[in-house]
Amino acid sequence: MQWKWLATTLNPYFEGNDVGKMINEDQLMMTSQENWTFLKDTTGNIMSEDNIEFLKEEVTRKFSIHGHGQIPVSLVTADGSIDCQSFPCEQESIVAKLQFSEIVAALSILSPGGNFVLKIFTFFENQTISHLYILCCLFQEVHLFKPATSKEGNSEVYVICLGYYGPILFEAELNKLKKLLGIVPS
Repeated sequence: MQWKWLATTLNPYFEGNDVGKMINEDQLMMTSQENWTFLKDTTGNIMSEDNIEFLKEEVTRKFSIHGHGQIPVSLVTADGSIDCQSFPCEQESIVAKLQFSEIVAALSILSPGGNFVLKIFTFFENQTISHLYILCCLFQEVHLFKPATSKEGNSEVYVICLGYYGPILFEAELNKLKKLLGIVPS
């Protein structure tokens, strides 16, 4: 088996990106440049419909076998976050749009039967509950998991979604979710 992967993150080389919102470490990127995309506008910002559509196209382009269609996308991971140190009590609300965008991106590229892992924090706010509801409707199994290596004071929790039903069942709804990206509050 050969593992093929594609990743995106905020582009550390794009001058318009706030350096304070990115991790100052590019060793993985430098050693695997062919596996990275910074999306349509080169920012790496997943929080736009155009960039998610570009990601979908990029996955199709990179993972198509000539004459045999696309290689199934069996796993999508999303562990993005936004610096919330100034407002730690608002972390869940601050990252809600990013998590929504990660969910829409994953649902757009994941193959039927595929799996999705999403990092969330607390799940008290209605946005997070809505995100969990969407995932529970679209996957055979959904589990919440707190890694043993995660500090007790850290509120991160991983949502492990197994057995994606596929976009065919809700294509119209997925398109509506993409349209919401432009109006979901940050």
